[in-house]
Amino acid sequence: ATILQVVAAIPMSVVALRYRTRALVTSAVAGTLVGFVAAGTQTAISVASAALLGGLVGRAKRKKQGLFGVLVTSMVVGPALGALTVLMLLVLVPLRELFLETLRNTFEGISRLLERTSALQGVADVIRTGSTTVLDNWWWWVGGSIAFGIVTGTLFAWLILTAILDRLSTIPTPEPLGSSADDEIGPLPVTPRSDSATQEARRPR
Repeated sequence: ATILQVVAAIPMSVVALRYRTRALVTSAVAGTLVGFVAAGTQTAISVASAALLGGLVGRAKRKKQGLFGVLVTSMVVGPALGALTVLMLLVLVPLRELFLETLRNTFEGISRLLERTSALQGVADVIRTGSTTVLDNWWWWVGGSIAFGIVTGTLFAWLILTAILDRLSTIPTPEPLGSSADDEIGPLPVTPRSDSATQEARRPR
């Protein structure tokens, strides 16, 4: 899934490479909203993650940064996003309860599935014990997972997208609103006129 998410980040990385940050933000917001409307929350989160990974790599390539620079940036963005997520779950109590209950049911379902095979009974017990530890310390698990996922995802994205972006950077990008600094700025192509209403308005009263 991580590899597919990195591949999905290619369009966003191209936007970050060729245009400014606000173009990337606009594209990310639009893609996330469309994904949420079309396929729900999970798709919206996937689109936002792809935009984040592609944006980090594309911005680093545009600013001529190397692997070290993009990793340092991801080490700042990852923990910050993890802390923001934990803070959001602390404030939104119903969302936190739903999230933890979903995790609890997922771990329990996996454990019961493994218990059907006697050879996997020990693995099921380990998962059940580990799930209790994770749910009791969910803030560390959530924040750490997000930070680790962003750093490792950025590393994979850099390794995969670098060759693609290097090839695309050789293609000239036309500037739709560009103009040469040597061009002389002429007057607006308008012709002033005077009618009766304008003359009446200009008369002193």
